[in-house]
Amino acid sequence: MNDVYSLFVDADEEMVAVFGEKYFHKFLEYGFSGKGFCVLSDRRLYCCGKCYHKVCGLYVAHNCRYIINVGDVACTGTNSAGMAVMILLDLFFAGVWLLLVALSVAAVNTGTGYPLFSFRDVAVISGGLLIFALAAGILYFHRKKTELFVIQYAGNEVAFLTLFYPRGELMNFEKKLHVLKNKFFA
Repeated sequence: MNDVYSLFVDADEEMVAVFGEKYFHKFLEYGFSGKGFCVLSDRRLYCCGKCYHKVCGLYVAHNCRYIINVGDVACTGTNSAGMAVMILLDLFFAGVWLLLVALSVAAVNTGTGYPLFSFRDVAVISGGLLIFALAAGILYFHRKKTELFVIQYAGNEVAFLTLFYPRGELMNFEKKLHVLKNKFFA
């Protein structure tokens, strides 16, 4: 695929704006893009690449290719959201943390009055416990900072991580989308 018009449904559509421009150019050059992008024409919104979809209240990554009529777009915006991968990592680190707590308690005394582990082993287990607790805290903080650009349309939504896109590009795309939508309904 080497031009934008091969992406459009109708040959007479005109490109209005692009969100994720460097990923869009990669898509045109190589036929694929690692990150998601959106192309806004005068009639439709085309979303391709890696995006996020809400499943049971959590955003899950998948490769998408959506064609959305401009009239179907309900709203756009950014929000902080929990990512399924980060929540699974939090649960993993919490489980490891609980296991290390149990091992450190067992290391102090086995019930017979003799220590199960030497002092050096207890120090290693405690250090490991501290490292995993810090890692879980950092991941939890990072998960809380995850911000998504969400496009809601006709009972569904598609989202993109704002981390990979310049803020000005995102704001410009959102503005052009709403200007076009206003013209569409005028």
